[in-house]
Amino acid sequence: EDRLRFNQQSFTLEIQQPIVGLSNSLKALRSSLDHERELAQLRWEQGAADLAYQVVEAYFGCLKAQRMAELAAEAVRVARWKQDVVQARFNAGTATIAEVLAAEADWKEARLQELQSQEGKQAAGMAFNALLGRPLDEPVELVDPGPPGKAAPPPHEALPLAKGNRPDLRKAQAELALAELGELAAEEEGRPILALVGQYQWEDGEISLSVSNRGLLSLAGTYNRQASELKTYKEVELDSFAGESYLAGLQVQLPLLDGEAAKLKQAKAREGVELARLAVEQLETGLELELSSLHLALQRSQARLELAEGRLEEMKERLRATQKLHGAQLATDFDVAQLELAVLGAESDVAVALYDLHLARAAYLKGVYGPTFVGEL
Repeated sequence: EDRLRFNQQSFTLEIQQPIVGLSNSLKALRSSLDHERELAQLRWEQGAADLAYQVVEAYFGCLKAQRMAELAAEAVRVARWKQDVVQARFNAGTATIAEVLAAEADWKEARLQELQSQEGKQAAGMAFNALLGRPLDEPVELVDPGPPGKAAPPPHEALPLAKGNRPDLRKAQAELALAELGELAAEEEGRPILALVGQYQWEDGEISLSVSNRGLLSLAGTYNRQASELKTYKEVELDSFAGESYLAGLQVQLPLLDGEAAKLKQAKAREGVELARLAVEQLETGLELELSSLHLALQRSQARLELAEGRLEEMKERLRATQKLHGAQLATDFDVAQLELAVLGAESDVAVALYDLHLARAAYLKGVYGPTFVGEL
């Protein structure tokens, strides 16, 4: 009896490696991952810029409150002196009771302003400490920086700087770039898949290598082991056949069933690009308007400071002239006290205008330089 037995063993190993540079889909995937990290960084930068401005605002708020408290205390002293002068004149018969009552009302008003300024100073200090994470009741004594530093760039020079520094605009630009990659990836999915294929076969196996336009490199190997045995009453030896072959070609795959789905995906991707581009354009237009508005506010603050300083110099000059007349017995203590109160009021106006100018300048520089605006103050 003859019997033919077969024993076959096969083992296949396939490895696939994406090549990012050859595929828009893979580029979009990698860019989306990078985009998430970039968005996190931009969100952090925006938060840092907002926090820095809050600290600057609290800093100048403390300085303003401290200066107003100092001027209020001095105003109380002068108002008290004025009240004593009027009372002395009344006792001498040269002032009326109405003047005494008016002087007393002025002193009470100055005292009320002092109390309010002290409360404002305390509140400003607590807000400053809260931002820095310090105990709320910790004393705050800050150094006055004086007048603002170098002039801020005008809007036409600041706009290019702002476009490169603002986290919100950079975020929108990154989203536009990602949307454009998504559009390219969607278009790629609707195109035929082309793959260069090479294959080498030998007696016991084969190896194939392919590279597609989707950026996928595939390497596959198969090992076959086949043995046959024929048993008869007489042992027969069978010769085996050994040979090698090579194959190379181009493989083409056409999307037939998912063509409409690919078209819808492409349309959605194009819409995403248009929306992202519109968002960038709106931010750029809004940024230009924002810088113009902030610069106008800065100019107005500068003009208010100049007017307040001019009025202060005028009051000081009148006080100096009155003091000379007082030395020549041509002006009274009451006249001097009146002008000293006027000078203190003008100094208060200058202090308010100065710190408002500092804040307006900080807001403008934040709009231009983003998170690094503190270094430009």
